[in-house]
Amino acid sequence: MNRKNLLQFTFALILFNLILASVAVYNFYSSKVDINKIAKSTDAVLGVNSNTPTFDPNFIVSDQTFSSTRVFDSEAKVQDYLNNVNSPLKNYTEQGKRASYYIFAAARGQTSSKWGVVPNLNPGLILAYLEKEQSLLSLSGYDTNADPERRIRTAMGYGCPDTSVCATEYFGFANQVNWAAYQLQFNFNLAITRSSMVAPYHVNNTITTLDEYNIFLTNAATAANYRYTPHVYWGNYNLWAIMVANGWGVDTNTYSKADLDAKNLVGKDIQVNVNTGDRISFDSVKDIIQVQYSLGQNNDNIKLLQRFLRQQGYYLNREITGMYGVITDQALKNFIRDKKLGISQADNNARCKELIDSEYNIGDVSENIKSLQQCLRNIGLFNWPSNTGYYGPITDAARKLAKTTTTPSEPKQEVAQDDTSCEALKSQKFDDGEIGNRVKLLQGCLRAVGLFQFPTDTGYFGPITSAALKNWVGQNSTPPATPPASPAPVSGCDSFKSKNFKIGDRNNDVLELQKCLRTAGLFNWPTDTGYFGPVTSEAFSRLKGNSTPDFSCEDLKGQAWNFGEQSNRVRQLQDCMKTAGKFNFAGGSTGYFGEVTKASIIAWRGYF
Repeated sequence: MNRKNLLQFTFALILFNLILASVAVYNFYSSKVDINKIAKSTDAVLGVNSNTPTFDPNFIVSDQTFSSTRVFDSEAKVQDYLNNVNSPLKNYTEQGKRASYYIFAAARGQTSSKWGVVPNLNPGLILAYLEKEQSLLSLSGYDTNADPERRIRTAMGYGCPDTSVCATEYFGFANQVNWAAYQLQFNFNLAITRSSMVAPYHVNNTITTLDEYNIFLTNAATAANYRYTPHVYWGNYNLWAIMVANGWGVDTNTYSKADLDAKNLVGKDIQVNVNTGDRISFDSVKDIIQVQYSLGQNNDNIKLLQRFLRQQGYYLNREITGMYGVITDQALKNFIRDKKLGISQADNNARCKELIDSEYNIGDVSENIKSLQQCLRNIGLFNWPSNTGYYGPITDAARKLAKTTTTPSEPKQEVAQDDTSCEALKSQKFDDGEIGNRVKLLQGCLRAVGLFQFPTDTGYFGPITSAALKNWVGQNSTPPATPPASPAPVSGCDSFKSKNFKIGDRNNDVLELQKCLRTAGLFNWPTDTGYFGPVTSEAFSRLKGNSTPDFSCEDLKGQAWNFGEQSNRVRQLQDCMKTAGKFNFAGGSTGYFGEVTKASIIAWRGYF
């Protein structure tokens, strides 16, 4: 190549590189998205970008993002965001200060420093937790002052462990964000020092989460978040997705929620291969199925149980972990429910009577209390998702109710009846505490007409079965052939049947109604709120002997849901989501609000 040609080539190469550099600079600046522009879009909680990242459960956020103030460097920026997304927190105040003040002050250690720990957190991390825990960024129309669903008082989920009820001493918005900020920074600090206090949540260690994934803790921020929320789904994935979607870290890019979910959640609920070696017989696991496990328990029996449940199509995790987490717990409960294996032998034995008659103090923790909870569960009085061994208000109320009705003792003899048709059973007399096949047949009849929704047909005639039978009889104008000798109203609930309530009512009458409904076995919300919402409305309708009220799909989309709820309302929700293409569970509309339904409504609502 001669000198002239060489100069021409060099000039062309320089010109080409300048063009490439210009394009790169343009793309860089055009990809930066202003948060206020995002907030004013129709999908205000989320931004838009096509290069969708992949979720790595071993790396939730970087240590730099954990403490970054790039997006939220002042209380005013936090308030602007709350305003722009129309968060229910935008006008919330506590002791004369706005929610934005507490969020920013807690994140930066101004109100949350304790015992030498000074939080230095990204305010966006606090916002993400508020959304992850209670949807307090995206839930429109929520009454933050009345707080009917306890979203404000437990805003960060602090003091609400998987194994017991929320601790009241941590209630309150400011309390929640201050304690949570302290805890996250405390976790971060100890994750680096590898202190025995934080074991096993330290950098470069492997943990098993409660939803049974083996996670390698890549950095301190990841360890801190897992120690706060020991779940991959729906805990730290949601945290990651909210942070990434909005660009609240050191990365300025933003992404759409739909793209993130499509890439990272597709196939999560698809059943995995059930071929796990030799088929396990029911006889080989029947004893370990009846064991009362605790979340976090780990042994070889649980591995065997998981393998068996996988072969039966219930355990859908991709890994046999040997740890009893929420996936195994739900799989076992579903198997017991479907196969009608509810423990019946212990329903009325002397041990249950002894446990119910014993005295306990709020806050006690023991294996006896765990056994007590199982006894209460068997007679339909304890509906908490797991037997915690913790004696709290829910266990206390269930034990007291058991003592005031029929305390389990010796089984009553089954009453002989020749005709076991549903119409005949409807007119027969049943005694409180009666146990046997006749009761089980009655429960099957009640279930068929939608009045008995306890997970299993127990064969025990307790408060729930009694109330269901009364409702069934009340729907028929023909008196039963053999009425009870002295019928009595259910704790004065009959006086409420003539009253009119409407959705949104909040008063003492509603509170008294809920107490009656709970006594009748028709209302299983964790607390009596005094708020007439969809759950109370459904229970009230059943008390009056009506069919479950129908809600529009839009109504159901915005209603509050209780994890573990079993009702026709849930079935209606699932049907609506199925029509919308958001609910594809192989078992169809089950009427049970579990993980699949929760994931589906999150996708249907279009926010985390």
